[in-house]
Order: sequence, then structure tokens, then C-alpha cells
Amino acid sequence: MNTSEDSQKNESKINTRIRHARIAAMVSGTITFAGAITIIVNQKQQGISLLNILSLIDVVFIFGMAYGIYRKSRVCAVLMFEYFLFSKVFNISASPHFNTGVFMIGIIFLYFMFQGISGTYAYHKCKSCREGSADSRPFGSILAGSCGLIAYVLVLPVILI
Repeated sequence: MNTSEDSQKNESKINTRIRHARIAAMVSGTITFAGAITIIVNQKQQGISLLNILSLIDVVFIFGMAYGIYRKSRVCAVLMFEYFLFSKVFNISASPHFNTGVFMIGIIFLYFMFQGISGTYAYHKCKSCREGSADSRPFGSILAGSCGLIAYVLVLPVILI
């Protein structure tokens, strides 16, 4: 095999990782949207509450991150992974019982979203190698910049309870 074939094979793996992360985010967004609509329909008599608005904001955020992953954004891939992880941790801690099936499905989603992180970083690394530029963003700087997301997922629901 020559380097051109290796490069194409590597690029195909990178694109597959990114595509799987995008699909996982879109499925998560669709499930969240279905849950938000169910909450809104079941609470029709009470009118629009803060929980309804936050549910719809979650949907918009998740689909926005899925679009960002599609555009190969490292920030969106990391934020989607963190958001999903923190929301699952909050759901498990707030739930009176532990559901193993939901936990295992969450692990599968996290796996694909982590693949999206590695795929977007590998994409930008390959892109900068091809172009000869040094546009590499350290992984830690993106993780450090997500304190607002952590506050949104962990602190805001506690305040509302």
C-alpha cells in the first residue's frame, strides 16, 4: 500500500467516527424532543412552565451540537459529550431507582460521542498537516471552557427543585 491509500483509509475512519457521533447526537436530540413534547402535552392545563422551556432549549442545544459535529467542530464534539455525560449523571442521581438498560444505552451513546471527539481532533490534525499550518487547539482548553455547561446541567435543575 502506498501513502495515498493509507491517507484515504485514515480519512475514511475519521469521517466514520464523526458521522457516528453526529447520528448519536441526532438520535439523542430526537428522543429529547419526543420527551419534551410529551411533557408539554401532559401539562397542557398548567400552561407553559420553566421545565417546558428548558426541555425545548435542550433540544435546540443538542441539534446545534449535532450540526457542529457535522461541520467537524472540536468544540461541539466535546460539549456534546460533556452535556450528555452530565445530564446522565444528573438523571441517575435524581432518579429513585437505577435502570440498567438506560445506563447501558447511555454508555453506548457516550462511546460514539467520544469517537466524535477523537474524529474531529484527528480531522483537524490531518488538515493542518496537509496545509502545513499549526492550527492545533489543545484538548484541555476546550474542556476548561465548558464551565457554563456544567453549571447549566448540574446547578440549574437543583435550583428549580
